[in-house]
Amino acid sequence: MADIFGRFGAGQGSGFGGAFRANAANIVFTVGSGSGAIDLNKVLTTRVSANYSQAVNRVYDLQSDNAYYVMGRTNGNGAMAAIFGPKGQTVLAYEVMSDPCNQVKLSINYASATCEDTNQRGSRSLTGVVLQNVGFDVNSQDMMINENLTFLFATMQAA
Repeated sequence: MADIFGRFGAGQGSGFGGAFRANAANIVFTVGSGSGAIDLNKVLTTRVSANYSQAVNRVYDLQSDNAYYVMGRTNGNGAMAAIFGPKGQTVLAYEVMSDPCNQVKLSINYASATCEDTNQRGSRSLTGVVLQNVGFDVNSQDMMINENLTFLFATMQAA
């Protein structure tokens, strides 16, 4: 049967690809280690996004048909949304995250179960996270303070 918009016919990418559960995913903030570690996980985080890029310049050789890539430095930035509360925890987290000397690490860990494999795991870790901007908005319907944060980070690692 044809797609009503004429996009795909049978066998052309319109089939069911599978299912998975995302309820085992979590986000962990780490500052320090051992007895000096600070718990920032009481921040009511509702969204995190991150972009990690590297500068790449193309250079052409005038004496041949060759082109070369010149690799530059990496750059990481991200955004986060949170709900302000519980009292004191959010402010402490932002104070810690604004100081570049604290070496904040943000880890996003995921474990999901698919129909075929019940133990798929992975993670992304952002190191050297520094809070750059904090903004907020309040909605009259629920009176929650929704905060919008932007941050820089040094490296992104995948496992």
